[in-house]
Amino acid sequence: MDKKTLTKGARTRTALINAALQCFAESGYHGASMRLIAERAGLKAVGGIYNHFYGKEEIFTEVVRTHHPVNQLAPALADSDGVTLEALFRDAARRMAAQLGADNGMALVKLMFIELVEFDGKHIAQLFESLFPHVMRFMQRISLQQDELRKAPPPVIMRAFIGSIYAFFLTELLLAGTPMTTTGDLDDLMDVFLHGALKAET
Repeated sequence: MDKKTLTKGARTRTALINAALQCFAESGYHGASMRLIAERAGLKAVGGIYNHFYGKEEIFTEVVRTHHPVNQLAPALADSDGVTLEALFRDAARRMAAQLGADNGMALVKLMFIELVEFDGKHIAQLFESLFPHVMRFMQRISLQQDELRKAPPPVIMRAFIGSIYAFFLTELLLAGTPMTTTGDLDDLMDVFLHGALKAET
């Protein structure tokens, strides 16, 4: 929806969600006060929050629903393209990396950890139902070229693939400027994922 067509209430709600993301990233879930969120969103009084959310956990739930990287990663998987299975995986990796590397990268990393540490990942489970069709589309495309894969359950292959991209993104942020991130790129990661770390037997 175009920003100009949003109602005043919808604009305020969006401002609160975006402000809360930054507050949670800076101060953690418990350190982010409702007053600070209200101030960051441009509200004159903290009571204005309660016109849109009943409390902080509902705000956090909406932040996860709106901003958690998995929201963008699942559609990126579904939109991937490639004639061969290798090309499909490489395109999916590029699309996922582009989503993860967008603005607010470190804030999103912190959001993921807050979700895991403070809420045991319960919000991701709630998101999964709506995102699963995107993942299934990608898995179905993989299964059409099953003969190119080693024998392993498709869900395991998916977890290994998605986990590799997440780990690459996280270490890129957390180890920035160290020797661990000054060499190698996403293509190198995909070479290891697709062909293994060990030399082929001769």
